[in-house]
Formats: sequence, C-alpha cells, structure tokens
Amino acid sequence: LQQCQRYSAKISDRPPQQAKLLNLFSYGVQQFTATDRYIIGDGNCQSRALSYWPQAKDGVWGDEQTLAAAAEVYKKRIILLSLASPNKPYFVEYGKAYSVDPKRPGLIFWNNHYELLFFQGNRRKFDRI
Repeated sequence: LQQCQRYSAKISDRPPQQAKLLNLFSYGVQQFTATDRYIIGDGNCQSRALSYWPQAKDGVWGDEQTLAAAAEVYKKRIILLSLASPNKPYFVEYGKAYSVDPKRPGLIFWNNHYELLFFQGNRRKFDRI
C-alpha cells in the first residue's frame, strides 16, 4: 500500500508492553502492528480502543459516525486501518481538519473488532500472524 508511508509517522509506535502483537505482513501493511485480543470483544471494542485517547462509554457499538464524532470532540485526527475487505486493506482518516498526535495509536478494524494500531519500526517480535 502506498498509503503506509503516509500514515507511519502519524500514529504511535509504542504499543502496550503487555499486549500480544499481530504481524500484518500478509495484509501488505508490514510497517504496522496491532494489538491482538488486548481489547475485550464485548461489543464495546471501538469505545475501548478509543479510551486510549481517553474516552469511555459502556455498551455502545461503534461505527463510522462515532469515529467522526470522536475526532470532532477531541479535535484530533483519527487514523483507522480497515481489514474488513479480504486482501484489500485500506486507511480512513476522520477529522482531517485537525492535527495528528503521533503519541496516540491509530485504530484497526479486523474481524468485526477494533484494536489499537501502532507503527512497527522493528521494535518487537510478533505473537501471531
């Protein structure tokens, strides 16, 4: 993906130390890694992933509108990598009018679940492919 280089400097490269990490090489986005089952899959995954911003709201399923709203509320750009389409990953930016905070993670949508997305930078080995 040509977009990878564009987004690598826009999100954090510091995943939580205790988190298992995914290798995204097979999706063609090897410059990135994502947390693996770090975010509880109870229907609140988008809110939990966004709680890294910080935000928390119980019992709410997330969608594109909540991401757009979160970008507006925080006045920050949110970068999302979607793996919803098999073999066709793509990036989406919410809140393009706002600055990027490179200390915050991006989000990844994978298997109908949100996790945290980080720039890889050869920091850690992967726990799963």
